[in-house]
Amino acid sequence: MIQKLTTLLFILCLTLSVQAQKKPGFSKEEFRAKQEAYLTQKAELTAEERYTKRLEQEKPVLEALLVWANALKSKTAPKSALGKVIQYLLVQWPYLERYLEDGRLEQTNNRAERSIKPFVMGRKNWLFSNTPGGAKSSAVIYSLVETARESGLDPYRYLLWIFKTAPALAVQDKAWAEKLVPAAAPIYCYVPGRKENAI
Repeated sequence: MIQKLTTLLFILCLTLSVQAQKKPGFSKEEFRAKQEAYLTQKAELTAEERYTKRLEQEKPVLEALLVWANALKSKTAPKSALGKVIQYLLVQWPYLERYLEDGRLEQTNNRAERSIKPFVMGRKNWLFSNTPGGAKSSAVIYSLVETARESGLDPYRYLLWIFKTAPALAVQDKAWAEKLVPAAAPIYCYVPGRKENAI
């Protein structure tokens, strides 16, 4: 859904930029501000800094977009392509602006989509997991690998640490799995230079 909304927003922004050249209301400057705001997401900022920048730069642009969409809704045929985009935008608006509430939230789910792409590409290989238990084991290992990558860990070192540590922990402690989360991994499991950037 977020991917679809992002695409539709991009179409709306292009429409806005074309209309901004023809008549006042939503200016080129506001369109450029939205583009710059998107690039802010890529910058290395803390969650608090990102939150502050979003409120300063992105919230006014989103508010202008909402005003523009509401004004254009009455002038656009509901069954037209633009009418459908505007209707979709207005229905999804509460979800769209949610990322303004917290700097830790991302604008899109592109990172999650990229992380599952290898698994989706290898989907046919998973057909050969002969049992539900085998399929579940594959899913667990895959989840551990992707969680390690997202946390700045070297997946190989992290899995070695888990496989060495888990059996002893399972005997001693009922909450053994909680002690194997990426945040508890020793420093040698991290990719060099990634410990400070880890989630």
